[in-house]
Amino acid sequence: KGFTSPDFLKIDIDGPDFHVLNSFDGLFEGMEILGVRAEVCLFGGAEDNVHSFHNTDRFLRRQGYALMRLDNRSYAMRSLPSRSASTLPAQSVSGRIFQSEAFYARDLGAEKWKDLAARTSTEKIAKLAAILAAWEQPDGAAELLLKFRDRLSTLFDVDAALDMLAAQTQYAGGEKDEIEILSYRDYMALFATDPPEFYPPPNRPPSRPTLRQRFSAAWMAWSDWCYAEKIEFNRARRAMLDEKRKARAAKPS
Repeated sequence: KGFTSPDFLKIDIDGPDFHVLNSFDGLFEGMEILGVRAEVCLFGGAEDNVHSFHNTDRFLRRQGYALMRLDNRSYAMRSLPSRSASTLPAQSVSGRIFQSEAFYARDLGAEKWKDLAARTSTEKIAKLAAILAAWEQPDGAAELLLKFRDRLSTLFDVDAALDMLAAQTQYAGGEKDEIEILSYRDYMALFATDPPEFYPPPNRPPSRPTLRQRFSAAWMAWSDWCYAEKIEFNRARRAMLDEKRKARAAKPS
């Protein structure tokens, strides 16, 4: 197609994925590919050419990429099927991990790759930050914005972008309407104080049950006791009838 510098490579062809990935061997840096997302298998042999996670991981690390995220998919055995995780009869909510989506990207914020970062265009660094944010890793994006602030400032307002990433972090796992969104500066200042907001809430003692809850618990306890008594009565009655039956059978005719 004539593309010389694609930003992102996605492979998911349910078959020779690893062979296609290997066709890019030695081309990643020259094409300035920022990120790779590949479907990987967590089964198969130990050969170095099978489409497996360990081969994909080793290959991409040799190309200078770091594993940023791994989304696992489980498939229950047919001997005991599990509920499907989606509307399709595919991955299930429990079972063995068979496949994963592996997310790899350049780690340009690491000292190890400073020479590569120096050769990477400012636009590419901004795109890499966007990729990390899209992967729900605003922390990695913020690292790039801080490390390359001077270069990125020629493209956009870095402080405003940091505020957006801080908001993304605060939205994660919470209700947007129930929290106060802090700026990046205020968020970092709050973190420096080691506040309880950055830890799970403490276990609270159970609240005192209402009168209705007490009546319901008493009724359930009475029902359970009656049920247990009935089972014990029926068991004793069956044992007595069995004894009588055996006694009649033992009498001479």
